[in-house]
Amino acid sequence: VKAKDSGLNGGMSEQEKPSVILAILAAVTLSSICSIGPEILSRYFFYLSDEYLKCEKAYNRLDKDIERRKSEMLYQTDLKRRKKEDKVIEQLTKEMDENARALQAFKMKAGFIGTMFLFFGYWVFSKNYRGLILSTLPFQVPIILRMFTHRGLPGEDYSQISVSFVFFITTMVLRRMVERNYGTPLPKSLKERTSFSNQMKEMERKASKAE
Repeated sequence: VKAKDSGLNGGMSEQEKPSVILAILAAVTLSSICSIGPEILSRYFFYLSDEYLKCEKAYNRLDKDIERRKSEMLYQTDLKRRKKEDKVIEQLTKEMDENARALQAFKMKAGFIGTMFLFFGYWVFSKNYRGLILSTLPFQVPIILRMFTHRGLPGEDYSQISVSFVFFITTMVLRRMVERNYGTPLPKSLKERTSFSNQMKEMERKASKAE
């Protein structure tokens, strides 16, 4: 109740300041573990495994072979040769798609580990710092964000921000930084194929063919 009153007043007692500072330090530390930990485990158990490296090598080989054959097809005037090459490219594409699905399965496993780390860290932090108010805003937080900003706080004063929100924001930022700097070690062409824009183009192409 004391923490709630101080939050409503927009201030913080001298006794509460060390608790909040400690909570912020704990949030940064725990979010660092939840962001970097899954990346280390994923690389050790998945992306550096013999099975993954074998699939990656096969995918890159098939991708280069298909691109080479498609380039040669541009200058091929013999229709029989073109049809033969089309069948070969189609078969190679099927093999490449199989390797792509195997590589995506590794990515899904790595993503599952990251999600488990995030939920566990958020649960641990919320449990230990439940009810601790970080700040009070001069407005009510939008409904869609309240599950993050007001988590662990009593009452329905949604202008109050819990320290759990620090953990959530810090984790999102750190995970984005780790992903941008290290990234998922999938082949570049596979990343391009599975990007949202390319998937939309592929859907449009299939829809036009169906018509």
